[in-house]
Amino acid sequence: MSVGKIFKFFFRDKKKKEEENELWFITLGPSGAGKTSLLACMHRLFESSALKGVLLPEAEGLNNTFQALSESYEKLEEMGNNNTLISVAPLVEGTEDERQHVFYILGENERVRIRFFDYPGFWMNPYAKNPTEIDNNDRIVEYVQKSMVIFVVINTPYLMEQGGKFKEYAKIKEIEHFLGQSIDVDQTSCAGDYEADKLVLFVPVKCEKYMRTPEDIQSLIATVKNNFKKTIDLAENSTRKNRLALAILPVQTTGNVEFSRFEYASEMHPPTQKYARSGRDEFRKFKPRYAEQPFRYAMNFLLNQYNKKRELSSKFGILNSLFGRDNLNTVSAKIKEGMREDIENGFEIICGHDLIR
Repeated sequence: MSVGKIFKFFFRDKKKKEEENELWFITLGPSGAGKTSLLACMHRLFESSALKGVLLPEAEGLNNTFQALSESYEKLEEMGNNNTLISVAPLVEGTEDERQHVFYILGENERVRIRFFDYPGFWMNPYAKNPTEIDNNDRIVEYVQKSMVIFVVINTPYLMEQGGKFKEYAKIKEIEHFLGQSIDVDQTSCAGDYEADKLVLFVPVKCEKYMRTPEDIQSLIATVKNNFKKTIDLAENSTRKNRLALAILPVQTTGNVEFSRFEYASEMHPPTQKYARSGRDEFRKFKPRYAEQPFRYAMNFLLNQYNKKRELSSKFGILNSLFGRDNLNTVSAKIKEGMREDIENGFEIICGHDLIR
């Protein structure tokens, strides 16, 4: 085989190959849980860290991903810095239509294509009866099953206030239904025909009030574990024991606004959550905390999965290394350097440490 043909073989149709091997991740959470706010904060803090420039949005993607997230963050920041803020939920407008965001993790000589799914929270309805609702629900089932990373966005006050009286509005049963379907099925990845590992990140948001003291934090973590026990127990299944990673990563999306009270309109609707600026001096300014952590965990896990798939599927892995096409080590090292595991701030890897790190 000529040198030209060898070169062409290794560098053939790069974009098509990236599309075939793209990795998926998704958030699970009902309307109003705070999915959009979380994504906006994750992106801003990730980009403002030492990892700036590591993520590249696809120019011809279905949506202008980073612009949309930047606009959401600016709205959230405006609310958090409002000096007249007394009692208002720190939420930005949620997603009304399905969005698929495509971006790349950039290495020195290689990039990994990632597809993220965002959808209206009301689509998450396993009890749907009419054709449109069933179709929307089935699409989420498909996305969750094929996603290697799942963010479970937890509307924390519903779990913590009044002994969890309103936890039904956090849609825990519905979330665990989707997680069970995802974890129990054959874990064939959308990126190939090998059995993929799975990362589930439990991300409590709107949790500023519940992270004041070490005791508060331990109570929050215990409550999350108790409410998602069914999913956590799946990690003990012999077929998933070494293939499933679970972690809890609380995120303070404003850092300075805390839950104040519920207001009731009627028994037919969930109570409205009202918020107020924190009375603690060190938390009076808008300053999201730890919002980039779920992104770091997810990106490093996906890079690990990418490397695993490549090693399993490519007979020419060594040659690819010699050509410099698989050098993502620098990016991975930067991501790992900023990953936190300090239990005093609520970060806990429940299982699958080797898959995450």
